[in-house]
Amino acid sequence: MWRAQRAIQYCPRCGMIVPEGSEFCPYCGCPLREFAFGEVICPRCGENVSREYMYCPKCGYALRQVGKVPRLGERPKSITAASILFYVFGCLSMGMSIFGFIGYLFIATALTRGVEIMPALEFLKMPTQALLGLMLIALVWTFVLGGLEIVAGYYLWKASKSGGYLGLGLCVISLASEALSLMFFGPLYPMVESFMVIINLLLIALILAGWRQLL
Repeated sequence: MWRAQRAIQYCPRCGMIVPEGSEFCPYCGCPLREFAFGEVICPRCGENVSREYMYCPKCGYALRQVGKVPRLGERPKSITAASILFYVFGCLSMGMSIFGFIGYLFIATALTRGVEIMPALEFLKMPTQALLGLMLIALVWTFVLGGLEIVAGYYLWKASKSGGYLGLGLCVISLASEALSLMFFGPLYPMVESFMVIINLLLIALILAGWRQLL
């Protein structure tokens, strides 16, 4: 339920003292009615705090700043974009791993029947069975990573810091994987690898851009 309107002594946008009962700040035009109702939850201590407060009265956490009023818990556009990207790439990763697993079963079945299959990566100089084992590990890893990307997208959509932490962690892991791949195998698919590096850097930038509004 909405509470009765309380007197606002200062503008939450510009910090100027305003007359009691004002619906708009006479100095910057900020709609004061928007901040006069309801409460927010302090991200640090969990205290219910009136919306017009700039600092939590229990722990001193800065809920908003003079001159810039981030609305905690509201999803900014950059976080929305990051959430959608995580959903899309998570679904693609899981779908590709499922199709890859079908291919893996086909190759494994063909080998058990004595059918000779030329390894796709001859330069690795690996036995076919070892190559199949590596392929299976890569497929499982891709599937798990795709699932985690979907989870990150879900929590980012809810404007949760948990999604931000998970998303940043996944981006770092992906960039590290690309670096290791280049170190041991060289550029297998230069265009794809460059695209993935750019996407991960973009995701990091999007999450950091909206970080202050996450709860």
